[in-house]
Amino acid sequence: MTADRIRATSFSRLKEYRECPLKAKLKFVLKVEDPRPPLPEGQEHPLDRGSRIHELAENVVRYGCDGPFPKELEKFQPRLERLRELYVDGRAYTEMPIAMDENWKQSDPRDFENTVYRMIADMVVVVEPAHYLIIDYKTGRKDGNEVVHTQQGIEYLSAFALTHPDIQRFQFEAWYLDKGEILPTITFSRHELSTHIKSFMESHKEMRDARYFPPTPSMQACLFCPFKKGDVGRGKNSYAGTGHCDRNAN
Repeated sequence: MTADRIRATSFSRLKEYRECPLKAKLKFVLKVEDPRPPLPEGQEHPLDRGSRIHELAENVVRYGCDGPFPKELEKFQPRLERLRELYVDGRAYTEMPIAMDENWKQSDPRDFENTVYRMIADMVVVVEPAHYLIIDYKTGRKDGNEVVHTQQGIEYLSAFALTHPDIQRFQFEAWYLDKGEILPTITFSRHELSTHIKSFMESHKEMRDARYFPPTPSMQACLFCPFKKGDVGRGKNSYAGTGHCDRNAN
């Protein structure tokens, strides 16, 4: 096994590789840890908050809600209660993993030796026997993220199509739990997805085949990069980066 390559891939890994190959190598190949210090007591990091709210939504769908409905989910209460009904009826699934090997064949997510691509669908709804809807929960900012979330949706549908050959119609929705808003539904037939599936496989193969990881400085890639020389982020919660890269764009 080659140690200087990104072996396992996902949408988020490909996104980071496209932003800056060096950052991806430091994070996914060399396993350099983010030196981010703990936040002061009482503060919650956005990533931790997102994970917590995702778990809240999953529990509401799986187990219902005996007490007060979680405040963080109130804007989606009717929709989550409907998902709960579909889950009980066996028409909805929570946290569905999708895993594939290097030949883009379905694999066992627990097979870490042969699985190279992974994703987890927050919710999968069986609209009709050959028509599935994938729902992805989002927290935080919506404005400015619509394009990348649409790209994520198309990738998820492509991965789902590769691993579920009997499904003929695919839909994706991003639910912005904080905003009470939904990204316009993305809908494809299997035939319409064919071009996206080809691009999906080529993009991930390109990253997995890469052996050269140059830095590509940009305002977006550098601002919160934990491997920069200088401060990561701005304001009172900024912290010193590891210094592995000194080509900062900010």
